[in-house]
Amino acid sequence: MVSGGPGAYLWLDLRNADRQATVSALRMIYHPTPEQTEVDYTVNDEPDQHAVLASTGAGSEVLQIKGNEPISTVKLEVNTGRLVLHGFIQDYDTPPQVTFDAFGIPGSTARGWMMADPTYLANALRGVDYDAVALEYGTNEGNDTRFDRDKYATNLTAALANMRVVF
Repeated sequence: MVSGGPGAYLWLDLRNADRQATVSALRMIYHPTPEQTEVDYTVNDEPDQHAVLASTGAGSEVLQIKGNEPISTVKLEVNTGRLVLHGFIQDYDTPPQVTFDAFGIPGSTARGWMMADPTYLANALRGVDYDAVALEYGTNEGNDTRFDRDKYATNLTAALANMRVVF
């Protein structure tokens, strides 16, 4: 997700289904941009915190977000530059038994995984390990009037190979 620039904002409610705060820290995974990006964020309606999103040259970067108590809400606003946001990793006081992450985008195709840099994606996950991964793509390719079954099979094989490297 790429912000439109200064004034873009995102609000997150991280409470569980029982409306309890169980997240001890939140890692925001972003990609540095050539221009300097600065954001303000608020945790649980505490005073604003300011961050300059730096680059170490390692690809994706992490902004560690913590509060004085478990995190219920985070409000994030871009002040300068653009924010290229890959996602968030939640650290829990007591991890839930099952966590579901979605890496897809409505309307996307498995070809995205074929074109992806698996090393970059693995780095962006920052050591998060999964017990199972499900690939849920394939029907959008059927809308292509130039659909070629053999080419699709080749591309899907390459996409799965990249997924296996990442996970």
